[in-house]
Amino acid sequence: MKSRNPIKFALVGLLATAGWNASFGQTATKPALPQGHPSLPAQNGGGLPSGHPSLPQQNPGGSLPAGHPQVEGATTRPAAQFGTLILRTYQGTKGAPAVGEEPVTVEFYYRGQLVHKDAGKLDASGTTVFQKIPLATPCQPLIKVKHAGIEYAAIGEILHGYNASETIEMNVYEVTDKQPQWGVQARHLMIDPTPQGLNVIEMVAFQNPTDRSWLGTSRPDGSKATFSFELPANATNVKLDGPSDGIKIDKTNITAITPMQPGVCQLQISYNVPAGANGKVVLPIENPTAVGRLMAFVNENGSTATAEGLASGGAQAMPNGSKTLMFTGNDLKAGQKATLTVVLPRAAKTSAQGAPGSNGVYFAKVVAGIGGGVVLIAGTTYVLFRPASHANAAKGRA
Repeated sequence: MKSRNPIKFALVGLLATAGWNASFGQTATKPALPQGHPSLPAQNGGGLPSGHPSLPQQNPGGSLPAGHPQVEGATTRPAAQFGTLILRTYQGTKGAPAVGEEPVTVEFYYRGQLVHKDAGKLDASGTTVFQKIPLATPCQPLIKVKHAGIEYAAIGEILHGYNASETIEMNVYEVTDKQPQWGVQARHLMIDPTPQGLNVIEMVAFQNPTDRSWLGTSRPDGSKATFSFELPANATNVKLDGPSDGIKIDKTNITAITPMQPGVCQLQISYNVPAGANGKVVLPIENPTAVGRLMAFVNENGSTATAEGLASGGAQAMPNGSKTLMFTGNDLKAGQKATLTVVLPRAAKTSAQGAPGSNGVYFAKVVAGIGGGVVLIAGTTYVLFRPASHANAAKGRA
């Protein structure tokens, strides 16, 4: 099945950092049992039902009794030492020529670290195969295909000795100079007040609804930009959380000088806004284009907040016992403005992590769950402005 929709929030480098233990552990050491089968010690530490024959997990090298249904994972076969990755690419632009010979690179990551890299080329059908992938260290592939001058990316599942082959399918697109009717699907602000001011994380999901990558409009310096917007004028420590290629930061102005690919892609920025003389901060929120849904979350750590141009969603309980104040706006028009006024806490409280105030990454992860649609992975906020296909993977066995 073709992967027609890019994932909303691409993870790079990555990925393995947060979901690693669950993904690898369940696959390699906690295989799923057939429906209705009694649990085994390998799954929950319990024992077999009285009188049940022993299984290979309890008796290494043994075999199932004659006639016993096969138990997934109940095998003593050795882990594969090498893996295989098959990539199939498709033309995502209607009426355009089929994908042919294009350069491909694949990077393999373990716990956020690059462990192996390979390069190849698509054949005339848009397919290529990477073989002899070393699996001494489990790894997760990040595939990059360059088409019409633009790099497209796809993320595979974790490869290891008991999941040694994978097929990934992804789309590539033609380019256009014609500006699409793009917009912001969602904009989330996660605001952590401290006595010194506000720590802000913004996550903006852009959407190009067409089937072509837009190159952008020309700039005086010869480059092209697909969007530009301003942060609050007094913002400091402006940082792009993720790769900076294609994004230009000029004080408080953020400009994308990279093509806008079809589908939804995400930009994440963090910055600080200093406290005013009266212990308050007025945070302006300007929308340079139409926004489908805007959500602002203020950590209620002794602070209070009010909004103009946004509706109050009340206080939401957090897992660590604290609360966050939520404000929302739907179907905002280009140029529409809103403001948040935050009365700062007099003293920083200690969060569940033991640090003064709320830990920024922890707070962002929690409110992401409340907001829905925004995803943060523990240990990384690595995102791309270009969307990556979280490929449909046809898993095989070595």
